Amino acid sequence: MSIAPIDPIYIIIIGVLILTLAAFTFLVIKSKAKSRQKEKEEFVRNFEQKRQQQFPDTGNADAAGAAASSAADGRPKITINKTKDAASGIKETSSLPAPKREVTASSSAESRWSKIQYPPTFIHDAEKYFPIPLSDWWRESQVSDIFIHDACAARIDEFVFNDNNLLLNMRNAEIPEIGGFLLGKAEKNQHTGKYQVSLERFVNIESEDFGVYQISFGSKAWSKLEKQTGYYEDEGYKLMGWFHTHPGHGLFLSRPDQNIHQTWFKEPYHIAMELDSLQSDNNPHFQTGFFTWKNQGVLNNAEGKKTDWLRWTDVRRWYKHGA
Repeated sequence: MSIAPIDPIYIIIIGVLILTLAAFTFLVIKSKAKSRQKEKEEFVRNFEQKRQQQFPDTGNADAAGAAASSAADGRPKITINKTKDAASGIKETSSLPAPKREVTASSSAESRWSKIQYPPTFIHDAEKYFPIPLSDWWRESQVSDIFIHDACAARIDEFVFNDNNLLLNMRNAEIPEIGGFLLGKAEKNQHTGKYQVSLERFVNIESEDFGVYQISFGSKAWSKLEKQTGYYEDEGYKLMGWFHTHPGHGLFLSRPDQNIHQTWFKEPYHIAMELDSLQSDNNPHFQTGFFTWKNQGVLNNAEGKKTDWLRWTDVRRWYKHGA
């Protein structure tokens, strides 16, 4: 039985239909991408306009916002210094006025230090670090303790609550997540076999994909990280993890968060730091959490938490007063 040859005209028609469908699909995808980019640009433009309206008498809205907020609540003003390096570009460093340390036995930082059985060898000035024993939250963790330097804590505070304070006031809109990289040191304790991590510097990024429930690390973010890591090479600071906000969402690693950590933060000492930046009756002190790797290569998440999260207001009070 022979099969009748297909008329060439039908082959041409089918080919034209396939090409038409492919072209239509391409145009739809391109149109959506342009629409998304337009929305992002409009968001940024409106955001900057609101900044200018709020700070009409200064050319540096970030500095004005920081000064106004610091004056309002008495927090010390952190200074972000930018110096130009001929070879590498702009270096960002943070300076913070030395707070009046009046540490007492009942202070939050002091009580936390009492839980650190084996302090890491790389910390030489304990007063400059806020200790966080992760055994408070996780039954199993490859990182046992985290130590936040006061300049790092202050810079995160400024970035979330001053630099982006207009975002937090967008009560009638969904607030996008913001964040950045955490630089510091890690040491495996010879007594416990677990890592102890210091967070020395915070490198904020501009997410290349504005999202209410996710943050993205694009090429610009990684380029900035590479430059900043190079600047701090002499200090021995390396990538320790990442920070992002969960405004009004509570603290947990969403599926996109887990994908980010599993893809880019694979070292056993890498951490994910989250802060719920939207104050409410359920979140009066700005809950803050640190998510780590378990021994089996599984991430700790909210369902395994043993006790309440860290209160960011405690960290703020510490770097302000040392209490």
